[in-house]
Amino acid sequence: MFLVDANRDIFQSLATGRRYVEIGVYRGFYARGVKACRPAQMCLIDPWHPADMSDLIPADYVGDPVAPLLETFAPYYPGGLEAALEQAFREVSAEFGADPQCRILRATSAQACDDFAPGSIDLLY
Repeated sequence: MFLVDANRDIFQSLATGRRYVEIGVYRGFYARGVKACRPAQMCLIDPWHPADMSDLIPADYVGDPVAPLLETFAPYYPGGLEAALEQAFREVSAEFGADPQCRILRATSAQACDDFAPGSIDLLY
């Protein structure tokens, strides 16, 4: 397995002929560039479901830190967070779902861990 800290575009070409896994796909923009580099296998992992933000907030915090954050990113999630994530899943499924070299896992990274045997991933993004 390679561990690379480099410009994102440089990383895509490293997937050529390798077993590639991407965690956090959203609409598949980065995965599209990787697919063009023809990996041997490709697995796209994303829950396409909003995270429970309460898990990230300190217990002693007073106020609602989530609302301002969602307002900031509202243009990134047209129609609201849940609707945008569901639409993104449909787009990724339509674009990558029929490719026999690509597997789509609608799961968190923690949930998907058990789907991979040791040594079965060449590149993880």
